[in-house]
Amino acid sequence: MFERFWRAYPRHEDRKTAAAEWDKLRPDLKLMRAMSSALDRAKTTDEWRRGVGIPYACRWLSKQRWLDEPNDLIAAEAPAQVDMEEGPEWI
Repeated sequence: MFERFWRAYPRHEDRKTAAAEWDKLRPDLKLMRAMSSALDRAKTTDEWRRGVGIPYACRWLSKQRWLDEPNDLIAAEAPAQVDMEEGPEWI
């Protein structure tokens, strides 16, 4: 599953540390769905589309950035939440 996450993540630097953080998390399907939904939302922001402010994947994982609450502007730009039964594309 890490390989799918890595391909979906927009910044491909420090893969080894990202893989180690993934292994520490040992995400189950529910966590992967939450992470994917948050990642999809973040990828729609103006900053991430311009390539600005995208953290290394290892930091995104270690700091549990999928738990960040989007501000109103991000929420307004974000696509509808992924249906938890369907799942995101990288799961």
